[in-house]
Amino acid sequence: MSLRNLSEVERIFALETFQCKRNGIISASVYTCKEEEDMLKDETATLSTIKSVRVAGGEKCSLIKQALTLLISENSALQVCINEELKFCVLDKINVKDVLTKLDFEDLVDEKISCYHSLPLPMLKEIFNKFTFDFGKPLWRVYLVDENMIIFHGNECLFDDFSMMMLQSKMQDCIKRIRLQQDCDLNKDIEVLFKLDKNKDLNFPKSIYDSGKLFIPSIGREIFNSQAQFFFQKIYKDTIKKPLDFLTGSSMLSHAHDGHFLNKYNDLCGNSIFGNLTPEQYAKLKCFLDKENLTLKSFIATLTMISLDFDSSKNKEKCADNKDLIFQFPFNLRDKASNDKLETLNFKNITIKCPLKYATDKNFLEHDFYNGYDPNNIRFSIDDPDFKEKLMDFNFDQISQLIESQLNSRIKAWQKSGLNDDDFKRMKMMASKNFTLDKCIEINDLTDFKLEVPDKSSYLLKDLFFIKSANPQTFISISLTATEISGLNLAISYPEGYDLDNFVISFETTLKLVYLARAKNMKKQEEANKAKKKEGNKTKRMESDADAIRAKQQRKAEEAAAKLQQ
Repeated sequence: MSLRNLSEVERIFALETFQCKRNGIISASVYTCKEEEDMLKDETATLSTIKSVRVAGGEKCSLIKQALTLLISENSALQVCINEELKFCVLDKINVKDVLTKLDFEDLVDEKISCYHSLPLPMLKEIFNKFTFDFGKPLWRVYLVDENMIIFHGNECLFDDFSMMMLQSKMQDCIKRIRLQQDCDLNKDIEVLFKLDKNKDLNFPKSIYDSGKLFIPSIGREIFNSQAQFFFQKIYKDTIKKPLDFLTGSSMLSHAHDGHFLNKYNDLCGNSIFGNLTPEQYAKLKCFLDKENLTLKSFIATLTMISLDFDSSKNKEKCADNKDLIFQFPFNLRDKASNDKLETLNFKNITIKCPLKYATDKNFLEHDFYNGYDPNNIRFSIDDPDFKEKLMDFNFDQISQLIESQLNSRIKAWQKSGLNDDDFKRMKMMASKNFTLDKCIEINDLTDFKLEVPDKSSYLLKDLFFIKSANPQTFISISLTATEISGLNLAISYPEGYDLDNFVISFETTLKLVYLARAKNMKKQEEANKAKKKEGNKTKRMESDADAIRAKQQRKAEEAAAKLQQ
């Protein structure tokens, strides 16, 4: 049953997906419990014994299947597919094998190495490079790794960053509700997760990008006429689907350690690197950002620009005055009332340009500094022993203030103009063949999603991850998630063929240097404020003493005058 046409924004995501230019979004959650943590302290414990207490509900994964059945029944977005006419349609049925794949490591050592604050990298390559979203099939999948890691993989024509995180939250809720049922059968074998009820109204939402409030005449419509659709279908079937089937043989993944993962036609996984800040480090970082009046996304973007080292001799000549680095920040448009609804796409990309010279020493060397006591301003010499520290501090302020102010400006534009703002127009114009967009660095900040497991559950959320496949618009993608147990997780991904090893090393080093430098400055400022306050108190005491002396003298004068009058 056909529901509606894809909007222009949804179409461009679908087109790029079927042409192997992008392949969706991944969100993943890892659960633990007291029994498992106790077992992990025992050196004799095996992976099979630990699995017996994990969240999946046994070898048949019955708990996960029952939770998925409930999840699908309550969310219409999980019940649809795309047909060959580029329309959303309702699926007649969803079988377990259509959406659920179970992956297992051979032993506990392999699991610890591959999953320590990270997603298994071979599995990422398998998903992004070999799995395809076909016509008439669900637009999402679930991977269950060792019965405690739940991975959702969604098509970007239906899921944005924020709805992928909602999937994890809703899955948590469904697992909890199933476990609380008195008749919960963990040995129940399930093959079918969903069957269409033709008497039920699906109530599938319209696209916000087709709103009458946002009108750009004849953008990209020539791309999607009936002749173009036929050509699109033929390209997909002849040049994408058949070669992939030939390469992969089977779409089912049997084991996490297979070695032949690369799609020779296009590498959509690229290089993926995961990092972590402990809860203590993350708490200190948040405290620092609050004092600096900075958001985490601005901080990470600034850190990224500094770490790319445009000031080196080989990059300096490329940093012309008119060149910019482009950052992209997905922004959630759901209000608090609808933030728990699993809808279609409901976001906008905020694009910010930052001049490359902001990351060099050009502005710093030309800037006049007031030294605090000399009426004449000064400039720092390259030979100054504190030059590098002062340069980084100066550049950090310049870049972060620019990004933060522009972010706030674009958010206010949305609050004022709604759908009719430049960010929406840019997203719709992507569908035009005449529109080109320079590659950007995308910052996906998802730390606001609090996915802690609710009360009455014996399981805890240990880790949370988010990562995107490569796509035509993104050069580097940095994704941020957070949990109470593990702190802040970072995922950095960039295309194969780029030598960014130095960037990754510099990113980690600069994070420490910036934090230490800013902490040092904050300490100096606090000491200066204390000294100023102390001096102020001393001055007040002196003034108070002087007032007391004057008052005493005044009283004596008045007494003397009174005696003379007598």
